[in-house]
Amino acid sequence: MNIKSNNTLIKDVCLTLGHLCKYDENELTVSSYVLSNSINSVNSDYPIDSYGLLSKNKLLYKEPIILSNLKLHFRNENLANKYLEGHEYTVIESHNEKFFFSIHLENINHKYKGSVLKTLSLSNSSTIFFPAENQIIIIADSEKELKKYKKIFDKNNSINFEIKIIKIPTKIEIIDPQKNNKIIDISDSSFLNMIVRLSDLIEENLKNSDLYIASDNQISLMTKVNILLLNFIPHFIAPTLLRFLQRHIGSFQFHKQLLGINYFISKDGFKYYDVFKYQNKLNYLTGSKIPDFKLLKKNKEYFLKDLINSEKNLLTSDKDNNLFFSGNKILISDNDYSINSHTYALLNLQTHSYVLTYSGLVLEVFDNELKDPFLDIEIEKTGYVDNKQLAIDTFNLKNFKPELPKLPKFKAPKLFKFYRKA
Repeated sequence: MNIKSNNTLIKDVCLTLGHLCKYDENELTVSSYVLSNSINSVNSDYPIDSYGLLSKNKLLYKEPIILSNLKLHFRNENLANKYLEGHEYTVIESHNEKFFFSIHLENINHKYKGSVLKTLSLSNSSTIFFPAENQIIIIADSEKELKKYKKIFDKNNSINFEIKIIKIPTKIEIIDPQKNNKIIDISDSSFLNMIVRLSDLIEENLKNSDLYIASDNQISLMTKVNILLLNFIPHFIAPTLLRFLQRHIGSFQFHKQLLGINYFISKDGFKYYDVFKYQNKLNYLTGSKIPDFKLLKKNKEYFLKDLINSEKNLLTSDKDNNLFFSGNKILISDNDYSINSHTYALLNLQTHSYVLTYSGLVLEVFDNELKDPFLDIEIEKTGYVDNKQLAIDTFNLKNFKPELPKLPKFKAPKLFKFYRKA
């Protein structure tokens, strides 16, 4: 798909998703850092396999990321020049941009290759990437914060560096060749949260006629509160608290919450039927994305992204559910596709099935025990209705006269007579 935009970063995001973008000559000289969570993004030499939390010069926490699609992309110059002139194109306009500052340090040895660290802060924290063994990328929302962490990692205090500005839109408008438009709010948060959310929302909205939006969940909100509280407790206690949260929430969910990317993506007006029903049972709920993983069939290896080629794809281990679904079917069984035991347990395929989009977005999740072909039922777009509230809202106030409440009458008690009459 041909893409035009007034924002360089939007073009870089679309480029990682396999689209063709029109760049100006001066844009190609600007550094590009895009973090993608899509199974359909182009190959990257810089996968993110671990994450952590940093407070000034002290590493509070670092753990591996389990089964993730997170990848860091630099702009591919070969792909940047393949825009097809004379063909239809989609316009993505940027509105209300937020500025970040970045430094790319080279020839600095470290032991954090493939890691991403967030910094502990009361405001939006800085993000530090370690793409290679001798490279460090620091991104912050202020130059003061950027230079502070530059001094921590650059012990030699080299002067050969350049501070570059990254402009991330907080709102975008997508206009397709038929002049249909969608206005989408991104967020106003950390670089890590905004860049991943921007990538996810562009991917879903470019190929779907429905409007897809992102929203935080309650579990993510509680984690944000706990992380903020770490600013007020001694650092020797913080690692213990973080590991407690990891065990309580689960390693798979906790890494997304700590990095600020644990949000749901859904059609505008969609009601989450399964969030509270399954949130303590499943790692993937409606609105989350399933990572890419390997499948085997007759000794031939496949990836999930190669098999989900329809608007709706059923991933299940139950043959009975398979009968009710008319779209693309991926059956996990001894005679069909097989996956390793860890992935099978992580997806809870023994008890649950998923309906996925082409990008791995979970449209629906349900128990295998349900034998009703409810997959084709259209989701209502009306919100929650409270009959009592409706009665209050429709109450006729025409004859109502506001007045202050009447105060109760105060009666003074009779005084006792402490003397006798003579």
